Amino acid sequence: MNPFEVLGVETDADDETIRNAWLEAVRRFPPDTHPERFARTREAYERIRDRESRYRLRTFGDPQMRDSSALADLVPADRRHAGPAPWLAVTRSGPRE
Repeated sequence: MNPFEVLGVETDADDETIRNAWLEAVRRFPPDTHPERFARTREAYERIRDRESRYRLRTFGDPQMRDSSALADLVPADRRHAGPAPWLAVTRSGPRE
């Protein structure tokens, strides 16, 4: 899911533009009549609502990516001879509590 497309804003939009798009989406899709669409727009807004969140999304990609094979593809083939890196074990176990 691309949060910028869900809210209908450009990828270089500022905080105010994103906030206004969120408010417009809430007016168009209220939670009592469109609960799925509201949840989707709320999640999109939460992911890009401030500058730091947008930076993390652009730099590190989708934080919900938990596919370790996709992470292993980021490591050059000549560096994979020793098996999975320790950080793969951490991502497979999920977040610490």
